[in-house]
Amino acid sequence: MHIDAQRKISTILRILAEAGRPVGSTRITDELQLLGIDLKARMVRYYLTELRKQEFIEVKRRGLGKTNVYIIKDILNTDRQYIAGQDRQYNTDQKRQSIADKENTVYKDTDNNVVVNTLKKFKVGEEKAGELAARHSAEYIEEKIEFLQWRLETKTRGRPVSDPAAWLIRAIEKDYQPPDSFKPKAQRQEEAKEIAQQEVELEKQHQESKAREEEEKDRYLEELRGTYGTTQEDVDLWAQVLQEIELATTSATYQTWFPQTTLLSLENGQAVIGVPNKHTQEWLTGRHTTTIQRAFEGVTDKEIDLEFVVAGSENTS
Repeated sequence: MHIDAQRKISTILRILAEAGRPVGSTRITDELQLLGIDLKARMVRYYLTELRKQEFIEVKRRGLGKTNVYIIKDILNTDRQYIAGQDRQYNTDQKRQSIADKENTVYKDTDNNVVVNTLKKFKVGEEKAGELAARHSAEYIEEKIEFLQWRLETKTRGRPVSDPAAWLIRAIEKDYQPPDSFKPKAQRQEEAKEIAQQEVELEKQHQESKAREEEEKDRYLEELRGTYGTTQEDVDLWAQVLQEIELATTSATYQTWFPQTTLLSLENGQAVIGVPNKHTQEWLTGRHTTTIQRAFEGVTDKEIDLEFVVAGSENTS
């Protein structure tokens, strides 16, 4: 029932023995991953705490802001041997045998303590948690806990879980099986991460596309200004006209249709206005010609005829 926990603890002790020097929990976690043992950092720290309580290992506290490191007590004072030109070599065979002889004294208690404490976090009573931990493996109970978390975090068919502790006890005792739609938390987190990355990439592509469109419109607008001989006086006059239009329209209307417009020329009572696309051209012609003409009259005291020209990739001949 505790084979997996035994393997984890044994591997942790061997990593410390073979290191021959103080090792941090992060390195131990990484070493376990390389050996194919997927153990979360908090569980590694828990096992290390239990091993320290049993006086198998000693912790060296390195001070504020620095991580603790761990070392097996049996090798704290062992002389280290160095061979020139080669990696450091340590005689760990006897230490390993000593460790192996002692390991079984902590496996069961450590494994059960982890399971009991986890069940208690879900409001399972301590006595019941101990009973479940004694009857079922840690891996089996962890599967049911993850199933419960999935039920609580996602909208699933069936009645909602109103009493998580009672549901978890039944799931363990009756071996509830998750549906086909079930996804472990690690998978859900990975999928959420991938979706977030895709959204970032799509937003990046959108911004790049928008920037290219704006650059193209600016380029074409400069060409139009060159064609129509737009002057600074035209630019300043249009700024005044826009102020009049803003006063005469709603904020939503103004922000939708007017910020990307420009006066290309004003000659003989004819104003040529550049707009960003054909849709804007049609909308201003059909809906706002009178508003624009009144704005011009308010600034110039003259009646002005209007012509709208598309200043973008959708320009017409």
